[in-house]
This record gives sequence, C-alpha cells and structure tokens, in this order.
Amino acid sequence: MTREEIACMERTLSFIDLKNSALANVSRWLLVWEGMRDLCHRYGLSPEEIRVDLADDFKALIKEVIKVGMKITELVDDLEIDSAQFLLATGCDSESVSSCIAFLENKIVQWFEPEPSEEIVSLVMESLRDESIPVV
Repeated sequence: MTREEIACMERTLSFIDLKNSALANVSRWLLVWEGMRDLCHRYGLSPEEIRVDLADDFKALIKEVIKVGMKITELVDDLEIDSAQFLLATGCDSESVSSCIAFLENKIVQWFEPEPSEEIVSLVMESLRDESIPVV
C-alpha cells in the first residue's frame, strides 16, 4: 500500500469511529432520558411544596438533558448516519429520540411556564370566533 492509500484508509476508519461514537452517545443519552422520564413522573406525583422547592433545579436539569440530546441529534444528522444503522446501534429510530426531546420540552411548558391570564384567554377565544380574521 502506498502512503496515500494508508492515509485514506486511516481517514475512513476515523470517520467510522466518529459515527460509532455518535451512536454510542445516543444510546447513553437514551439511558439518561429513561431516568428523566421516571424523575418527571415522580416530580408530577410529588406534593406541591416539594415541587416548589425543587422547581429551579429540576427545570435546569431538564433543560440540560434537552440541550445534550439536541447536540447529539445534530451530530448524527451532520454525519448522515443511515437510519438502519441508527436503529441497529440504538434500538430506536431518530424520530423516537426527537419524541423524547419533545416530551421533556412539554414537561417544561406544563410545569414551569406561566399560565395565560384570563384576559389573554378571552382575547384568543374572541379572535377565534371573529370571522373577519382569515384563517391561514
């Protein structure tokens, strides 16, 4: 083999290692997500005073898990990993990972976003009833 062929082979092997590493990170993140899902369930069942005490820390934890999940999925997208390889390596498809992230985002909205005031709800309901506003 020539030096150029060896260098090409090394680049190819490095790229394969990078893909495998990304898939391993997805698998690890899915384990973290499973733990977060269980924590979310327990948080939801907790008494109000405990949820209030834990709210800031728990929200920050959920946001970090979301951020890591999004970075990992971006890396997988950038590497253009085949969906069959993704499924084989992680046991789920990329849409499932996106759903896990959406689940956590929904929990942030459910628990930590302020509820709209009665005035805002009334305005929205009025606008829905107003036929002069075009529906897109």
